[in-house]
Amino acid sequence: MSAPIEVHCPECQATLKLKNTDAVGRRVPCPKCSQPFVIELPADDGLEVLDDFDDFDDFDDFDEFDEAEDFGDIDEASAKPKPAAKKKSSGKKVWIIVGSVLGVGILGVGGYFGALAMGWLGGGDAMVAQRPNVEDPPPAVAAVEVAKPPPVEIGPDELDTRWLPPDAQVVASINLGRIWDGSLAQQSLNDPTLGPQLKLMLDEMKKETILGLDEISKITVGVSGVSDVLKVAVPVASGQLDKDAIEKATMEKLIPTVVLHLRESVTPAQLSVMGQKMKTTSLDDKPVFVFHEEPGEPRVFAYQVDDKTVVFSVERFIKQLIATGDPYTPRPDLAFVDGGQDFVVAVTLPEPLTIPLTPGESEAFAQMPGMQSLLDLNGKLKGLGIGMKTLEDGSMALRLQGLSSDEAGSMSGKLALEEALKLGQQLLVPLKQNTFIAEQIKPLEDGLNGSKVTQTGPEFGFLASFKMPKDQNLLAGMLLPMIQQSRDAGQAIECMNNLRQIGVAMHNYKATLRSFPAAAITSKDGKPLLSWRVLILPYIEQEVLYDKFKLDEPWDSPTNKALIPLIPKTYVCPIGKLENGMTSYRLITQGKSAYKDGKPVSAGALTAEGGAAVVPLVVDAGDEHAVPWTAPETFDSADGIRS
Repeated sequence: MSAPIEVHCPECQATLKLKNTDAVGRRVPCPKCSQPFVIELPADDGLEVLDDFDDFDDFDDFDEFDEAEDFGDIDEASAKPKPAAKKKSSGKKVWIIVGSVLGVGILGVGGYFGALAMGWLGGGDAMVAQRPNVEDPPPAVAAVEVAKPPPVEIGPDELDTRWLPPDAQVVASINLGRIWDGSLAQQSLNDPTLGPQLKLMLDEMKKETILGLDEISKITVGVSGVSDVLKVAVPVASGQLDKDAIEKATMEKLIPTVVLHLRESVTPAQLSVMGQKMKTTSLDDKPVFVFHEEPGEPRVFAYQVDDKTVVFSVERFIKQLIATGDPYTPRPDLAFVDGGQDFVVAVTLPEPLTIPLTPGESEAFAQMPGMQSLLDLNGKLKGLGIGMKTLEDGSMALRLQGLSSDEAGSMSGKLALEEALKLGQQLLVPLKQNTFIAEQIKPLEDGLNGSKVTQTGPEFGFLASFKMPKDQNLLAGMLLPMIQQSRDAGQAIECMNNLRQIGVAMHNYKATLRSFPAAAITSKDGKPLLSWRVLILPYIEQEVLYDKFKLDEPWDSPTNKALIPLIPKTYVCPIGKLENGMTSYRLITQGKSAYKDGKPVSAGALTAEGGAAVVPLVVDAGDEHAVPWTAPETFDSADGIRS
């Protein structure tokens, strides 16, 4: 009998043996790693085959087949080895990955790179280390070869799911182009009080970005595998959560994806900046940018799928896009949601969501106002959507839409919304006793009073419109504090990330040379020449700058003094207002410290002080204690400093 036909999973390289060619061209899950792939015959397709693929359904139904024997034999020798068991964790790293990808959808290209640089998205360390000097020319990056799928027509009320996983259960769309061009955004930008602050914030963001918010047409977000995680995450009757199982399901099942639709084609200059901001590599012979890469964690890539579209997602989905192109298919399960809104988030589940409750819990919830209707909806809710849209008269429409498994469930949903509306109106009554507050909340009150609760078949919903304040000074008064707080918080996070990056560099130095760096580079006779900050330059990816120093000359020699303006951004806390070349990051060298008399203490002495977790190492001493970053000046006390 002839040898069987063998096909290989592109994800884990497991070998599957076919009995006939019926499954060729179909998408099936690999029994080894569970990732779907399209079955293709090898170059020689004239062989007889042994195993049978007749029982397999299409990709959408693959969850039924959990046993490897359904696929025939797996050649273990040809499969990649399983990763080593990981230590127990809370799953924080997993959510950093998911949050990083979804953060792109919230902030856009511009906001993504700015927020990443400030550490808002969990990847600030790498960006701080990799950020190039502003004087360095951007490296050349070859133009990306992009896919050319046939154009897809999306209806005006259809939720845009192009380039998203076809089974995404959480889908969001932000129509940035329409919001940016709208009257409210333009009035805010032109307002004499609010406008300059908004423009300053956008300019600061754009310094670290590739694209501005005005260059993005739409951002869409999709996450598949949510129901698989919910099955693990929803507490059982005992109320105990298996954190390891949740982390495992999240790592294996969730596919977070963000799609950036741009107004204009990506330019070569923008590609060069992307190559400068992120590492460039190839995946299945296609150029991609590495967005997140940590040992033992899923890699996340940015892939330009056409001249106006960039997709951020985990490796297995990017590989699927490279192999098959846009997986878009119409989504009847999302038809209950109005996709034509400026902003909309929808959740759809293959099975109604059921939250397990004990009889005692059900009875207790039923006694709470408005909860009985929600209890009646438990086990019937299949979808939920919320969205906002600016109307022609300048008011803002808020819409909540739900989908039940039957009409009885949608009636329960309607009753729950009516009870929630009544409760909201009651909460406004005591606030109206104050004349000033009553005037401020009148748009909210009018919107609630004019709202509608609807129910048709299995669908139910809530619709209200709220007049926006015509007084731009009032709008400015509300937004300016939020803008300032956002900027302050971002700067504080960036400052903290800088300290963390410095700490990592010093510990890497210690791991290599078995000691923390000396407080200063000294001459043969012991005279301090250069700061410890110069010593750790290679550990913050500044080897080129390190090689320019004359280590046997003082910090203010002609050669070394010329390098002061090239201070790495890792050494600059954005909270302060320092001259170029100055830093407020100081090494504690006395008292409770990893140093004594300017020298690193022994491991035993450090342990006696409480260990590295509690002993001060480097602090942000504030502008009043700032020094030239290359100067070997010591800092004796952490008392009274900024952080």
